[in-house]
Amino acid sequence: MLLHLLLLVILCLASNRVTSELVLEEGYTVSTILDGNKLRVNPSSVLPRPGTHDLIILDSSGNAFYTVSSPFSQDCEVRQLGAKF
Repeated sequence: MLLHLLLLVILCLASNRVTSELVLEEGYTVSTILDGNKLRVNPSSVLPRPGTHDLIILDSSGNAFYTVSSPFSQDCEVRQLGAKF
């Protein structure tokens, strides 16, 4: 039993490696289109809203859902979708 638990802990620790190295690849351009700090939104998940071109954002710090209307830009409209819980 102890051996199984030790093996599980080792596998969990080995799979959660995070590195801060910068990896540059050709062919990709990344642009920031929405600054969550200005809106006081800390997105933890971004999902497409079914049937529209909008996005649903889960705010992890405020525990609320927001929608972002397309086209996406710094001036796009962000609305609260659900009540904070």
